[in-house]
Amino acid sequence: MQSVVLVCGVAGAGKSWLCRQLTDRYTYIAHDRCWSHPTAKPHDGNDVAWGPPGSKSTHLETLVRAAKTSGKPVLTEAPFGERKLKEDLEAAGVRVRPVFVIEDAEVIRRRFLSREGSLPSQGVITRLSGLKARAISWDAFWGTSDAVLAHLKAPARPSSVFLGRP
Repeated sequence: MQSVVLVCGVAGAGKSWLCRQLTDRYTYIAHDRCWSHPTAKPHDGNDVAWGPPGSKSTHLETLVRAAKTSGKPVLTEAPFGERKLKEDLEAAGVRVRPVFVIEDAEVIRRRFLSREGSLPSQGVITRLSGLKARAISWDAFWGTSDAVLAHLKAPARPSSVFLGRP
């Protein structure tokens, strides 16, 4: 079974850009394209409020299937809910490797202005302030989008050599 790399970070951090740079090395599964729709009915209490009306997230099922059948590690973005996704994947027997894309708040603001024409919500900036602590508590690699890209492109190393965080 292949591992799943969770690329965690706030909106505007560079998660999508990073994932697109790695599609030759990883099976990339975008976080927002895994829905059963439109006739799915809530059945287990785990349906998410942010999906299309009447839909059910199938992201977890898609990731587990890809980890079991893919010849490459699986890469996905986790713009929110990374703790639950990590726990659910591990409960399904999948090895999870979280990495955190953490950019300066000013970089996030500039990217939002360029992309959206407005500033990010205060919630984005508040979430950004706690990501480094989460990465450290999970003993996960963290850095800018460029640093995380370089880390994920590097040849595989034994876990005992998992160093090099900024």
